Amino acid sequence: KTFDVNKARRLDDCATWLEFERTDNGLKLHNANFCRVRLCPICAWRRSLKTYGQVSAVVDKLGDTYSYVFLTLTCRNCASAELSDTITRLFKALDLFMKYKACKQAFKGFFRGLEITHNMIDDTYHPHFHLLIAVNPSYFSSRYYLSQDKISELWQRALKASYKPIVDVRKIKGKKAKAIA
Repeated sequence: KTFDVNKARRLDDCATWLEFERTDNGLKLHNANFCRVRLCPICAWRRSLKTYGQVSAVVDKLGDTYSYVFLTLTCRNCASAELSDTITRLFKALDLFMKYKACKQAFKGFFRGLEITHNMIDDTYHPHFHLLIAVNPSYFSSRYYLSQDKISELWQRALKASYKPIVDVRKIKGKKAKAIA
């Protein structure tokens, strides 16, 4: 892939000036120069704030209609040259995973976020999904309940992996669904 000089300049210049307005509640950001480069830490942080606000609004609107599960779906680490293909594979696997009958019966809706961590020692990348899944309040005692082992088995099948990928499933209690988003 070629190096994008304009993107590099935007990234280097990101958030070098900020304009604020005085309001009754204090200062509010009015204008700024953000680069909007996907891997920019400042822009990623701002996107996460926006996403948090949107997911919080949805969870508030739903009220006690649903309970929530926090699910992490992983795959093995990969080299930087394989990252793009691995991410494509992950998205296809997630689409297939959510189409399985067991998932369609158990899950009422979900929000997913892709996170990519970098292992500096091995110089490998670890793309994985974090999902906030809405389930019926009776899910945990229903016949549609999916154990961690069952979810792991379904994820392995969707991922078409020869190994058992790590999955982490956690029940969210109380108002924590907004905090996780």
